[in-house]
Amino acid sequence: MATCNPFPEGKIVFLVIYAAVVASIVFSTLVIVSFYTSPAASAGGGGNGKPLHLVATSLFSSSSPPPSPIVTRTPKLQREPSDMFTRAIWDVPVDSKMPDLKSFQLTKEMVKQHAKDNIIIVTFGNHAFLDFILNWVKHLTDLNIFNILVGAMDTKLLEALYWKGIPVFDMGSEMITVDIGWGSTKFRKMGREKVLLINALLPFGYEFLMCDADMVWLKNPLPYFARFPEADLLTSTDQLRPTTTDDSLEVWQKVITAYNIGMFHWRPTDSAKRLAKEWKDILFGDDEKWDQAGFNDLVHQVLGPSLKGESGLFYGYDGTLKLGLLPASIFCNGHTYFIQAMPQQLKLEPYAVHTTFQFSGSDGKRHRLREAMLFYDQPAYYDTPGGFLSFKPGIPKSLLLDGPHTVQSHFSLVNYQLKQIRTALAVASLLNRTLVMPRLWCRFERTWFAHPGILEGTLTKQPFVCPMDHLFEIRTMLHGLSEEEFGPQIHFREYSFLQNPSVPKHVKESLLNVQLCDAHSKGCNISNETTSRGFIQFPRNSTEQMYMQVFSQHKDIKVLHFSSMANAFQGFSDEGLSYVFSEVGLESSRKVGHDPSRDRKAAALSHVSRPSMPSLPLHRNNHMASASHLLFGLLLRGVRDRAALTPYSLFRSSPAALRRTSFLLPPNPIRLFRATVQPRSGSRLQSEMEAVNYTFGPYKIHCTEVFHSTLHSFAMVNLRPLVPGHILSMKALIHLIDIILLDDICMQCSVPLLCMYAKMHRSLWWHLSLYSLHLYTFILHA
Repeated sequence: MATCNPFPEGKIVFLVIYAAVVASIVFSTLVIVSFYTSPAASAGGGGNGKPLHLVATSLFSSSSPPPSPIVTRTPKLQREPSDMFTRAIWDVPVDSKMPDLKSFQLTKEMVKQHAKDNIIIVTFGNHAFLDFILNWVKHLTDLNIFNILVGAMDTKLLEALYWKGIPVFDMGSEMITVDIGWGSTKFRKMGREKVLLINALLPFGYEFLMCDADMVWLKNPLPYFARFPEADLLTSTDQLRPTTTDDSLEVWQKVITAYNIGMFHWRPTDSAKRLAKEWKDILFGDDEKWDQAGFNDLVHQVLGPSLKGESGLFYGYDGTLKLGLLPASIFCNGHTYFIQAMPQQLKLEPYAVHTTFQFSGSDGKRHRLREAMLFYDQPAYYDTPGGFLSFKPGIPKSLLLDGPHTVQSHFSLVNYQLKQIRTALAVASLLNRTLVMPRLWCRFERTWFAHPGILEGTLTKQPFVCPMDHLFEIRTMLHGLSEEEFGPQIHFREYSFLQNPSVPKHVKESLLNVQLCDAHSKGCNISNETTSRGFIQFPRNSTEQMYMQVFSQHKDIKVLHFSSMANAFQGFSDEGLSYVFSEVGLESSRKVGHDPSRDRKAAALSHVSRPSMPSLPLHRNNHMASASHLLFGLLLRGVRDRAALTPYSLFRSSPAALRRTSFLLPPNPIRLFRATVQPRSGSRLQSEMEAVNYTFGPYKIHCTEVFHSTLHSFAMVNLRPLVPGHILSMKALIHLIDIILLDDICMQCSVPLLCMYAKMHRSLWWHLSLYSLHLYTFILHA
């Protein structure tokens, strides 16, 4: 018997399809309505409505676009604030509104999302280091390393990195956004924040490579760290002398310098956690403690023995921490890379360079990386509207290679180069062009402390290509010169600029060679024929008017390259400019009534004094005092008046700036330009300190550079090069000071210079571990 079927088979299928379509339409309508009425939609996409947003976008195909504003969103799934770390680095967010700061808190989930093979690479900083951080990230991503996180110490940096597609988290530091000086209160605060970050990362259970932002990765370091799986901690050092010639760890028994915390690799072991916690406790118990000094104090509590085998690891801290020292030949500091060129000499491939051992703050670090073509600048840096000016220095072989390496031969070489650079700066200023600095050569190097010219045991060759901050105060050249007093700023570029691949092709190809010639010689003329071939002849000692007349016709040329700058320019017609540039030469310090502060115009040349002349210290804000050595000048004076000032407090833990000690006598004010310093009134000590100055001949010495004074003499810090003088060197005196009370010595001492020497020597021995002191004295008669 046939079964009764009220619906034919085809009609059933049709009803099922029809019902499914109607249900889909209803469901899609509900989803869209709920999206537009949710708080996340009204806020511009973020917050609580994210799951609905993801469902809604997944329902629309390319043939059926969703209504606005969803159509403007990326077609792929885009996770918002809390999941933004899954986005590829450099992928710019599509949001128009910054997510809530809570979304950027550092969490274990955040690290998990971005770690690879259980390792994360971390740096941090404030907004002043934005370009360093971007450079750091760019070098890593160029190496195909993407397991990166960046800690932001202020919201301005956090926002800037977020909008550039950099994975960033909020450190909650509330740090200022401007550059902070080494050794300052803010600098020490940054160190404490770094240690807090290490303590926050260790419990997450991931290995991490903690880096300062002023370093650059040149090669993937992760395989190197994997060679030492037993290590709790691998750290870089300030070592200058190689202890190994291959890529093995440093021989720890031969490392005599500080362990540098600019790059170090942590594993989340119990020993590492104990070290980090105690490190944090020390820093937060003493606001004056430098983070690196605290780290070294702890790690050096126990050193050794070595682990079994030939790994190069050893025990440190409490005897359980397994520690290794990264070789400075391939994990380079600023000296082994930029001065010694140690990787090249040992035929090794460097992994990294940290911009330490330089003398112009962040500006000096940036410029060193630029010289090495390791810094990524904005496109405008490589193509300025006024164009560029370069020249060939043409250093004579006798200056560069002949004779022994002495102070005299060093300054002969340096002064020859500075004289040409002074002229080049003048011509660049006249033509409104940016000067491309020449490659600079030195016979002696520059450090904060006395040395024989080249640090013993290092691989520095003489002569060597010296960084610009060895001879110039780069910070002064970039900032702080009054345009009203010194004229328009003269811009400059590093010596390697025109070889940099980032310089556009049209800039490199737009070149005019300028061949200097004798105005009275045959054929020394300017013609269109030579210009069409890419060069012109130009008379030496040309006037300002001649320069303007000739080169105003070549404003469209990007690069003017001069064959030399020797006698290339006769001088300015403007009396003020003429004075500024003419007084910066080798004879400037000998002119009667010369104001040395005016020397700053021509790039604030530092090595301008004659080798036979004593180097002259200036106030630190003048930026003329650049150090080849640390010089103590004991300057006898005949002024008898003195006023009671409180002693200087213990000076800061900076090896670059000589720290004042509490047991030294207070400085004495003296007559300055026939005006007697008045005794203090009330408690305005700071104003009084700023008012007290000293004189050295015709030169004013600011009170902040004087760290000790007696009735007839004072001692100052001079950051200029060493020159021949009277040397008092007593290496055994420190043992005498340890036995006899210093005050008793000075109470009965009949030789004031000896007393002053004893006090300074003990201070330096205590703070800097200097066991001998060379004292240079200059005698001035009243």
